[in-house]
Amino acid sequence: MSRKPLRDVAFPYMERISRETGETVILCGLREHVGVCLEKVEGHHALRVSFELGESYPLHAAATGKAILAHLDPDEQKAVLDDIGLPRFTDSTITTVSALRRDLAKARKNRHSESEGEAIAGTYGIAAPIFSPSGRILASIGVSVPKQRAEPENCRRLVELIADAAEEITKGLDAQQAQSK
Repeated sequence: MSRKPLRDVAFPYMERISRETGETVILCGLREHVGVCLEKVEGHHALRVSFELGESYPLHAAATGKAILAHLDPDEQKAVLDDIGLPRFTDSTITTVSALRRDLAKARKNRHSESEGEAIAGTYGIAAPIFSPSGRILASIGVSVPKQRAEPENCRRLVELIADAAEEITKGLDAQQAQSK
């Protein structure tokens, strides 16, 4: 039995979240110490945050990137930070290692990461990690909304949808591997 690629496993969850919320949902991976948009489902709101497939971004300044960075082993985290640094993109960008470490610890504890205008001013991002069957961080699924739609009730709902989808995608990848053995 052949295994479905990550995109194929994730896509139905991405479509459902976008349909239910109207927001753009993205699947992100890691490529050479930066995050990369692997797949997207465009939202239907007139005002929305959009991403291009293949677009790269810094891990420390986006929820999807922090969801990945938080789960890299410490040596890999250090290599990323040594290579890329913590450049500032907006007034909200995290630019100190100590603040980033606190944010990553919070992301690990809460099973999701958030960013408030750290890469793009006026946006709010929420993302959750997706793990390979071996338990290694593989990707993240996330949503980025205009700040106007980042009220607490909406954010709680988005966190729940994104974190649950990440868990289901991880389980789907695990089930695939079990079936292929």
